[in-house]
Amino acid sequence: MNSELPPIITMPVAPDDPGVIRAFPGGQAVARWNPVSFVGGPGGAGVREVLKDPSVGEPVACWSGSVEAEEGLFTPSIRTWGPAGQAAFEAAALVFQKIGAERSVWLRTHARHVLCDSVRCERVFAKHATERLKLLADPAGLFTRQMVGKAEDHLQRTMESFARQWSSTNQIAAVVLTGLVDPSGGVADPMQTDTGEPMRAVGLRQVTGGGGGDGGLVVRAFVESFGGLEKRVPVVLLDDEPREQVKMLIEAGWRVSEPPV
Repeated sequence: MNSELPPIITMPVAPDDPGVIRAFPGGQAVARWNPVSFVGGPGGAGVREVLKDPSVGEPVACWSGSVEAEEGLFTPSIRTWGPAGQAAFEAAALVFQKIGAERSVWLRTHARHVLCDSVRCERVFAKHATERLKLLADPAGLFTRQMVGKAEDHLQRTMESFARQWSSTNQIAAVVLTGLVDPSGGVADPMQTDTGEPMRAVGLRQVTGGGGGDGGLVVRAFVESFGGLEKRVPVVLLDDEPREQVKMLIEAGWRVSEPPV
């Protein structure tokens, strides 16, 4: 599946807006973005909601989700990160397997969801990865406010973990590259706890101030970790001036087979 994806893909900017994931340039649909929770709800309700997407045949991407999804998709919860979240994921994966739908599902990572760090992703997908269940790795999305002060170290370790998974397994569908800002409008404050509104993903070019969500840091860590791999990973960008974001990748040394014109 991975080899069939174009090298650059764009997806909707807002985390809760459904839409089409498209090749760039060209614009052909390669997947659907259905921003609901894979885990949670009785009887595999989350899985069934994911698969309700009306398009046929294309993969559908969604959040791995939270056990507190009914209270809000990004409600922080220790239960989601602990045994309750693990059990919810196991139950959802079993329902997904039993349903036997032909389409595949990509699970996007987030710090407040079940797939909350790269180590957890590696452990979970060592057990559950199949041709139909993949990881949509979002390194910046794994930031909490407390991590911003050690942004470069955190990003490097996360990227290296995802690069290992990409090169040695069939777990990852693509890697999402974004900047990250605090909802108040500034780069996330490392002195705040990870409560309230979650940090917000933005296009790579929108944040270049050296903070935890700096698009430049994200790109450099990505190129350093993935640039030397023989198997090229598809890159997902937010649909916010993607041409400028691709130029940013190229300037950092990323080889794009079909650069923007």
